Amino acid sequence: MKKYLLIFLFALFLLPSCKQEQDLRYIAPLVEFASGQYAVDLEKTPSLDVEILLSRPVQEALTMEVNFFGTLEEGTQFSVPSHTVNVPAGASSANLHIDFTPDDIWTDEATLGLMLAPGTRYALSPEKNSETLIAVTKEVKGQILKLTASESSLEVNPYFPKSLTLTIEAAQVQNTDLVADLGFGGLIVGQDILIDGGAVTQITIPAGSLTASFQADIAARDQSGYESTGKISLLPKRGSYMIRAKESSLPIHIADPVVDFSKLLRTAALQSGEGYQVRQAFKTKENTWDGTTTVDLGVSSTGSNYLRNYRNMYNHPSFNCMANSATSQLLRMSDLFPNYLYPNPTAILDYGNDQGHREFTPADSVFRFVPLPDNPLKGSILLAKPRTFQAYIGSYEQWQDKSSGTNAWVLDSRATGGDISASTHPAITGTITLTLEKVEGTFDFTNRDEPVVLSAWFSSPSEQFMAGFDTEKYEVVQEGGRWKLTYKLWPR
Repeated sequence: MKKYLLIFLFALFLLPSCKQEQDLRYIAPLVEFASGQYAVDLEKTPSLDVEILLSRPVQEALTMEVNFFGTLEEGTQFSVPSHTVNVPAGASSANLHIDFTPDDIWTDEATLGLMLAPGTRYALSPEKNSETLIAVTKEVKGQILKLTASESSLEVNPYFPKSLTLTIEAAQVQNTDLVADLGFGGLIVGQDILIDGGAVTQITIPAGSLTASFQADIAARDQSGYESTGKISLLPKRGSYMIRAKESSLPIHIADPVVDFSKLLRTAALQSGEGYQVRQAFKTKENTWDGTTTVDLGVSSTGSNYLRNYRNMYNHPSFNCMANSATSQLLRMSDLFPNYLYPNPTAILDYGNDQGHREFTPADSVFRFVPLPDNPLKGSILLAKPRTFQAYIGSYEQWQDKSSGTNAWVLDSRATGGDISASTHPAITGTITLTLEKVEGTFDFTNRDEPVVLSAWFSSPSEQFMAGFDTEKYEVVQEGGRWKLTYKLWPR
């Protein structure tokens, strides 16, 4: 008996040392809205209690902060007691009361969003409803306005922006003028967008009429890669008219995407020159393409929607001088002066062994590609501004003269380093100029047969311009002092 008593006393002595210590750590509860969405019909109730749930009862009182977003204005169209919600000790939920003001809400659909702000005594989880959205609806009565557009798509390239025709439509005829207010989300009126040519923010529907139309013009911008989305909206006006949310705003997509020229620029220029070889041909009256030559083209700068042409020079191994890379003639301009081509005694002169090397001066940023905002593989082609090109003319026989042991042009190129503008050779007797006045065309890089088709208008003070050109074969239009030809460009 004494033995068992000793064992009992020993166990009793050890018991406190085995007891687990109390856990005094604070474990923050997870907090979320009871629902991710709510609906309020203002014809039935002008208020709502939004419930906030905690994953466990709080040991001590805490305060949560709530932020608001959406289309309703606090203090005018809705109100709350506070942006904070107090949770008493021991509670596992709390409510936020929202009062709406139906008379100050002038649209049939509105939204109010609530977002729980992070805190130190509670936690948010991406898997929980840390945001909720309240859809607020109201039966629209009285005069109702809506905004429509004649264009099916409000996609605008700001380099060559189109004018948009918009119309405000009223549900009822009024016997007095009705002034409607416009809003511009993401756009500055008078700067980014012009309404009827100016900074107009109000449109008047005349008495006795149901509609009023106006013009919206996006400001021109030359910025390849630019993209923005704005909108034109009707702003409701208390005591005058109301709007329906889905009929009061028109989004406008403004974009000038960077063109992917890889469909056109595929084969590198000859002799390691700059740019890429691109085939070009004239359009005939039989609606075919004839007279293929090439031109060296490339992007003006990285990310640009302009193409330029190159006058590529290289050290000709046979002649030991700088010479033009063969057949790099932009828009076949030499062909517009048939009487200045070999074997005519007076011809276009340049550094090269045959007429295929005779070129006009090149120019940067010749073609401006204007892609569709929603499809950069298609669009239009324009000329940024008129460009004037120059070529040298003179005696072809003297230019090819070999009395000194080699061609005269070879010796001249060695003397000038390939810069014909520095030449003083007597074979060169003058210059001719050709101005590219206008370009209009389209590109469709999904069309392998005709990826680029354009019309070009030329003028020249030379009496030999277009003299002897085969106007019976090719599609040519003369407009005053300008001549228009149509070309196809496609990759080599």
